Amino acid sequence: MVQASRTRFKDDILYSCLEASAEQWPSVVLAHLSRWLFFIEGCLTCSVATVAFYIVPDFPGTPTSWLTLEEQILAQKRMEEDASGVRPELSKSSQASGLVKALTDWTVWWLAVALAVLNASMSFLSFFPTLVATMGYSSTITLLLCTPPSILAFVTAIIVVRHSDMTRDRFWHIAASMLPGIVGFVSASLTMNNTIRYISL
Repeated sequence: MVQASRTRFKDDILYSCLEASAEQWPSVVLAHLSRWLFFIEGCLTCSVATVAFYIVPDFPGTPTSWLTLEEQILAQKRMEEDASGVRPELSKSSQASGLVKALTDWTVWWLAVALAVLNASMSFLSFFPTLVATMGYSSTITLLLCTPPSILAFVTAIIVVRHSDMTRDRFWHIAASMLPGIVGFVSASLTMNNTIRYISL
């Protein structure tokens, strides 16, 4: 989830800044801008994946030059702790029976509904420039105004995730992170003041 957030925030920042600066570019350049952006991002992704293929070990116990023996032991211990709650009889069950158990477990459906609602509530990000444009600014200013919230969201996500990892807590970090979003949605729907609307976004 964190990786997806990083990618989304990176794209929001990159595209907002480029589109804002593209107001003065020739139309021929603008016609191919999106294609080149996808091409450049795809090349960078493939390059990183190729390097990672040779650097990242298959298993924590695989000898590597950049992991000490203590770090390998720690990684193996964490994998064992993650698997400690899995019962042996469940690991031997067939895929079909696992599917049936998943489909008949109410918590799976509850989590699916919660995830769908969460994704729906975040869908406004796709229309963020349109929402900012309703404040009456020019297209260049509108696109530049889309960048600070993405940077703030990116930094906040990193801080929350690191603190959550240090404190070994998940629930309160997730719940507390949703509270500003709730306040923002309510604030944006109750006022037409540009400052409050922008902060609420």
